Amino acid sequence: MLAIGSALAFALHIVSIGKFAPRADAINLAIVQISVTAVLSMLMIPAMGEPFVMPELAVWGSALFMGVVATAFALAVMNKVQQTISSTRATLFYALEPVWAGLFGFYFAGETLAVAAVIGAILIVLGMLAGEFRFSVVTRQLLVVGNSNE
Repeated sequence: MLAIGSALAFALHIVSIGKFAPRADAINLAIVQISVTAVLSMLMIPAMGEPFVMPELAVWGSALFMGVVATAFALAVMNKVQQTISSTRATLFYALEPVWAGLFGFYFAGETLAVAAVIGAILIVLGMLAGEFRFSVVTRQLLVVGNSNE
């Protein structure tokens, strides 16, 4: 159920950015995204029965770095790029995120995946690529047929 909910949220995020990014400033949109996520996350702490623990001072530097560099910068760049490309094409770029995470984890941290996990990851990426290329071919064919009837 969590996977389905996550996939739905991910799809809604991409469609929403595709709708709002062309008309909004990428940095302001990233600020709104981070703020909404922070508020919703804070509301979910008591709803899930988790205690709120104040981190040590040493943790705040890492949290600030990850929040600014890994989250804010990445969202601002994604919002800026999605102003010029379609939501479908953006999905392909987002789909490669776990691929890069797996490669970096393997090369820099020595992490490994089970054979079943590697096969599953390959099938997911191939499915997304097949969907994009199939859609592109069908669209192109419809445009050619539509133009020849004029």
